Amino acid sequence: MFPQESSFIATGRELKRKIQEIINEIVSQSGVDAVVLITSDGLPMFSRLYDEQDETTIAAAGASIIHVGESTVKDMLRKGQMKRVIFEAEEGKVILQRVRDGISILVSISAKSKDKLGWTLYLLDKACEKLSGLFGEERFGTVFPKGEEYNVA
Repeated sequence: MFPQESSFIATGRELKRKIQEIINEIVSQSGVDAVVLITSDGLPMFSRLYDEQDETTIAAAGASIIHVGESTVKDMLRKGQMKRVIFEAEEGKVILQRVRDGISILVSISAKSKDKLGWTLYLLDKACEKLSGLFGEERFGTVFPKGEEYNVA
């Protein structure tokens, strides 16, 4: 289904397998055609993309957009914590959100335009809930998995 191999900057095989399971679930139940997990610094952690897509560009842009959105919503508009950013285009939508408040990991997904937005958001929230469980409470704000040390490539 996805010609480009998934990439991952951590060496934890078990963590990678669990992330792949979560991503596979959201992809199999919806029209999601691309997923990138991103550090708050704009580095790609994991991706499922088509050949012509560039995970580095998506990650950098996604982190920048989230930071600007959070600053605008919280500081300028005083609307509290931002939940997500949604871009709707002629041929689909892109949704960006944090895995969970306090965790510096972001998710970017691309979905086909024919998909129902509510269903896609439900699946994304469910995936984020599962992803947040992979990261240790004592280390929120980092990209270290619960109970496992790993090296960054």
